[in-house]
Amino acid sequence: MNKYFEIGYGKSLLSAQMIYINNFTLDHNHKLSEYLTFVPDMEHFGEGDELSHLFQSAYEIAPNKKLQLKTILNFTNPEKIKNVVLECNCVANNTTNYDIPWETLSKDAHDNAKNAFINISTDKFKTLIA
Repeated sequence: MNKYFEIGYGKSLLSAQMIYINNFTLDHNHKLSEYLTFVPDMEHFGEGDELSHLFQSAYEIAPNKKLQLKTILNFTNPEKIKNVVLECNCVANNTTNYDIPWETLSKDAHDNAKNAFINISTDKFKTLIA
């Protein structure tokens, strides 16, 4: 950031963005719903393999943030593993006429992206990554 400020930018920062991108794999007999709270557990439909999953949502958080959540699951047949990408993305905007320190905006974006990640993770997932 120092180089950024040295060339004259950052005097009136408009926004800051924080993205948590988590890539992990699951064995074919584990369900994504065991790790993320918003994924439906399809167990009551009978035996079978979870083949793919795609989810994206966007939220506006007052007074100045936009949050996006995205998950992708792809089943790789020969290896029988599930590749998962989980993305928690938050943008905090300067909605005032005043200069807000970049640390304030970036902390705001960071805290909200992290909070989203914590709240959508199951207890099992939290235990594995702790």
